Amino acid sequence: MMAVEQREQNDQRTMGLMFHFFCDELKGNDFARVLEQMLSILAEQLKDYLFLTKRQVDEFMDKFMDSLSAVFNTLKQFRVCET
Repeated sequence: MMAVEQREQNDQRTMGLMFHFFCDELKGNDFARVLEQMLSILAEQLKDYLFLTKRQVDEFMDKFMDSLSAVFNTLKQFRVCET
């Protein structure tokens, strides 16, 4: 994303300045909010492109979230805190 932005810009900004610009843009979006937005978009696309009913989408999303919970619980085993 930064390389594309650099090619499209006419000014002489450095990659470091662009990096900080993008970081500042993303600061307001915490992980939970972004994940919620992505899941909402996924649900809408399932309805629009696969012609699923709201009930079918809700069931799918429930199973999907359960699967994510299992993955995150498994990853907790490997979490290492080094001090």
